[in-house]
Amino acid sequence: VIELGGQNEHAVVEMLKTTWQMLHGGFVNVDQANNVLYDPVTANPVFIDFGRARRVTKTLTGRSQAILQVQINSMLGDLVMATVPRELCGVAKATVAKLQEEIPPLPALKDNVCKFLSSKALANKWEACEGAEQIEIPNC
Repeated sequence: VIELGGQNEHAVVEMLKTTWQMLHGGFVNVDQANNVLYDPVTANPVFIDFGRARRVTKTLTGRSQAILQVQINSMLGDLVMATVPRELCGVAKATVAKLQEEIPPLPALKDNVCKFLSSKALANKWEACEGAEQIEIPNC
């Protein structure tokens, strides 16, 4: 969980922006949550270690598609669900909704990201967020 005191909200928003920029470029990294450093002064995230990252530029099928879903679930589960402090989950959902509109995932990743965003696990997390239930996620 991100713990930067009064800068938590900035850190969450910037981390999510970087995550959606990766998805917009077609990049998936199952190990990403373990590889985000935060500047202690600015709270800006720095994503490091892309050794397990992959770029997906075309729609996959069959087993490859299933593996990709697991990878996206892992990446987004860790970044969106595990690292966001509970008191900022409403901010996180609003930020994700905005990013889905402004810089949506590459078409090859869109369905996989939407499956994660509509998952029961994420819905349960966001259900506990104050005001988050009224926020709709676009482009899914």
